[in-house]
Amino acid sequence: MQEMYVGFDDTDSTRGMCTTFLAYIITENLLKRGVRFLEYPRLVRLNPNVPWKTRGNGAVALHFAADNADRVQQQITDMIGVYSDLQNGANPGAVFLRGNSITPRMKRLSRDALHKVVEISDACDIIRDGGGDAFSLGTGRGVIGALAAIAYDFRDSTAEIITYRSDANLGVPRQIKPDSVRVMQKTFPDTFNSYDDGSGQVLIAPRGPDPVFYGIRGENPGILYRASSMIMHTERLRGHMMFCTNQGTGDHLQHTIKARMMEPYSSGVVDGVISIEPQIMPGGHMCFSIKSEGHSIPCWAYRPTRLPQKLSGLMRGDHVIVSGGVRGESEDYSRAINIEKVHVQRLAPHITYKNPHCSRCNKSMKSKGRGQHFWCVRCGSTAEHRQQICMPRTISEGIYNAAVTAHRHLTRPPQRYNRVNHITFEPDTDWFAVYKD
Repeated sequence: MQEMYVGFDDTDSTRGMCTTFLAYIITENLLKRGVRFLEYPRLVRLNPNVPWKTRGNGAVALHFAADNADRVQQQITDMIGVYSDLQNGANPGAVFLRGNSITPRMKRLSRDALHKVVEISDACDIIRDGGGDAFSLGTGRGVIGALAAIAYDFRDSTAEIITYRSDANLGVPRQIKPDSVRVMQKTFPDTFNSYDDGSGQVLIAPRGPDPVFYGIRGENPGILYRASSMIMHTERLRGHMMFCTNQGTGDHLQHTIKARMMEPYSSGVVDGVISIEPQIMPGGHMCFSIKSEGHSIPCWAYRPTRLPQKLSGLMRGDHVIVSGGVRGESEDYSRAINIEKVHVQRLAPHITYKNPHCSRCNKSMKSKGRGQHFWCVRCGSTAEHRQQICMPRTISEGIYNAAVTAHRHLTRPPQRYNRVNHITFEPDTDWFAVYKD
């Protein structure tokens, strides 16, 4: 048997299909052929700020050992061509590597694809130089994600169990009992981003026409098998598959955004001091500016994130680290940071002034006029300066996150701070299943 990697991306569109579902179909086919999987299927989320993504900008990679590698490669290529949603704008790409042939350049591209725009030509050059094969349709942009998923270095990892619908139910509203999801919340904090207690919104199920029924994210496969068994629904499902993912790791925010460049669609963090205080804009959104490396950077917090309410107490002089993505400029707006998270490092003192008090009469003194001293109208005492007062702040130092309903797939939820996982493949578990009628 020969060791193989296959990665693929951009097989779906906003109107249907899902790259993870194609992975499910391919995996089912490979297992029937006697292929031996060497790790869980990889679901790697890439830069969430690129404008041509479909939904979660997720690429998939499979790592296995197989006989007759050429035939397996051709079969997978054929399936990608058949199942990709080409008529609605999918631009699929696949990458095939034989043996343990992941090169340092491939790993660098994988990290770059988390926080910047990567060119198709660069990915193709790296694949060719590394002895791999690439297949693409349309623009072939999926080749970038395909290679990135194969070469991704999991410094931290989480898992997701995804269940899939039968063809007969596609487009039919999903019937998941919210009470069962609330019960499943007992697995928190080992599962995350499943349910919003504030709004009562179920977060495990998509709303579109894609084949995913629900997906539960958590720290390890064991907790996800248990969590999935708690979900109650009335639909007959096709099956499930377990993925090793970078979801909930915050890996896209490990990059420092250079204030002098502000590359459009890049993700990362920028360190600065607030130079223009927050203003609430039409629609309930908030805008403020920070000074970093001598440059002024507009920062936007949008109403659905609930950050405008949390950050309204910021003021000029506060030292903050802003995490998010660079919005491209347009006719109406300049480049700006779309905020995902703000770490308030240090609060500036809030100083106000008032007329001094007379120590004899305990009354407020009056001003004699612009540039003149103050005097007490009762006893005639005088004072030269106004009294300086340090007012309490309405915001504290710390980290301010978007609401869970506004989290990106990559967003590290608070309960995952200082937590690092390395998931080990357990091939004898129920990581892949086809449900019987």
